[in-house]
Amino acid sequence: MHTGDEGYFDEDGYVVITGRIKDLIIRGGENITPLEIEERLFQYAAITQASVFGIPSERYGEEVAAFFELAEGYAKSTDEAIRDWVRQTLARFKAPVRIWWLGDTQTGCPSEWPKTANGKLRKIDIRAIGTRKCLSWIRNFCLRGTNPFRHRTGTGRSIGNRERARTFIGTSFSYVL
Repeated sequence: MHTGDEGYFDEDGYVVITGRIKDLIIRGGENITPLEIEERLFQYAAITQASVFGIPSERYGEEVAAFFELAEGYAKSTDEAIRDWVRQTLARFKAPVRIWWLGDTQTGCPSEWPKTANGKLRKIDIRAIGTRKCLSWIRNFCLRGTNPFRHRTGTGRSIGNRERARTFIGTSFSYVL
């Protein structure tokens, strides 16, 4: 029977569920479990709730991204402080590349978590929001003339920013736009 759950058998023979296979982030051939990163982030004082997911990356396939809910009475931490916190105990590639805070009006993040009727987080909706935010960031930078990729083709010809944006956004991830 295939359920889509990820887990292992403990020493007593019981199955321990650790997450969903669909939630697995594959970054450059490395399988990253969001639960491992979320457990680390829950130890950070300024974060009450975290959701880690994969966003598209042309170089690695997927990158680690996260949405956070700010704990009451705390100021928002910098992205770099959170990355450093994760890297203290986890591998460098497991630190979130993109970070968004729930209810942040400057970035247009939603004010509430998307949830199911049972009250569980809808990871698929959270991933879609993060992917849209990532792609709009790429579109804005590429079409303005700043190249966040610094990419060259195999022939040595540089790809222009507009051409790069059309290639990256138009073909690979047009379902999100």
